[in-house]
Amino acid sequence: GKGAVPTTNVTLAAAKTTCRARGRRLCRRREWRGACGGSKYPYRGDYDAARCNTVAPGGIPRGVLPAGSKSRCKGGFGTYDMTGNVAEWTSDGTVNGGSAYKDGASATCYRSSRRTGGSPYVGFRCCADPIRNEPQNEGESP
Repeated sequence: GKGAVPTTNVTLAAAKTTCRARGRRLCRRREWRGACGGSKYPYRGDYDAARCNTVAPGGIPRGVLPAGSKSRCKGGFGTYDMTGNVAEWTSDGTVNGGSAYKDGASATCYRSSRRTGGSPYVGFRCCADPIRNEPQNEGESP
C-alpha cells in the first residue's frame, strides 16, 4: 500500500502465495498493463526521469522508495509506481514496469521479461476481481 516499501526478493511462487493469503491473486499481465495507464508511461507523454523512480543520470541505480513517494508517477486508475521503483511479477511469470535500476527505454508499461527468481528490484502487486452486488429482495435495505 501507499507509503510502504515494496516487498522484494520474492519468487513468482512466493508472490502468488502471498496474494492468495490476502484473498487476492497475482495480476495478469494484460490487467497490469491496463492499470499502468494504456500508454508507454503511466503519466502519458515522453519519458520524464523526474516523474518515476528510475535510474539516476549517469546510469546509477536508485534505492527502492516507499510506494507513492513519486506522486507524479501515477497511472490512469490512480495506481502508483507502475514504472520504476520495482519491477512487478505478473501471473504469467514475467516482470513488468522496470525498476529503479532501469531507464526510460526499459521502465515502461509495455516492457516485460522472464525471470527465474526474485531480486532486490523485483516485487509484486496483488489484484482482485470486482465485487458483484447481488440484487436485493424487495423490501430489503442494502
